Amino acid sequence: YGWPGNTTAAKRRLGDFQTRWAQDYHIYGWTWTRNIMIWYIDGVQVGTIERGVDVFPWRWPDEDMAFILQQATMESIEPDDPAMTTDFPNVLSIDYMALYEKI
Repeated sequence: YGWPGNTTAAKRRLGDFQTRWAQDYHIYGWTWTRNIMIWYIDGVQVGTIERGVDVFPWRWPDEDMAFILQQATMESIEPDDPAMTTDFPNVLSIDYMALYEKI
């Protein structure tokens, strides 16, 4: 999560990278409400950002969600980052996508 002009965005690693991300099938989920964002991998909560706690209220995205899926490269400035030793090209294969809106 970030905003235009943000040069200090923090990143969080999701585990120790012992999981076989490329060889196994995984389900990713994301919940976005007025006050909290929650990320899931295979039904397990792996990240949370809370409005007014982790992000200033005026930085919280209150506008309608726009979902953009694009092919991108991984980059890192950390020498021990797995992206530095990953064989490229890599492929992201999406089996299905479901979006829900609470009414």
